[in-house]
Amino acid sequence: MIDKAIASLLKVISAEASANPAFARKMEEALDTFAHDYVERRRDERVLSGFNPFVEFKKSPQDFDQRLSRFDRNQLALIIEKHGIDPARSVNSRTSKKKLAEMVAAAAEKRAARDAKVFDY
Repeated sequence: MIDKAIASLLKVISAEASANPAFARKMEEALDTFAHDYVERRRDERVLSGFNPFVEFKKSPQDFDQRLSRFDRNQLALIIEKHGIDPARSVNSRTSKKKLAEMVAAAAEKRAARDAKVFDY
């Protein structure tokens, strides 16, 4: 059922793109933007694979800020998203790299303090 719906939708889009050059240009631009964003996100995910800010902070709290500084703004935003550091979703495209790094560091420090209390017998 869904295959038929998608196929008919693509036929309509293809027919409109053939008949309307302006629509075809807008579709190409949208697909190019999507593809570019997708490739960048996958690249960032590969760079961040294996990086857990909470584990990294516990390894060496003194060097944590230095390790965070090697990431760019988009990678820090991905860390925040991946690890649920910003449940209020206050991070937006205008949030600076410095602010993002501070958010990650504060969350890691808070988690380490909480874990120390939990495992303190």
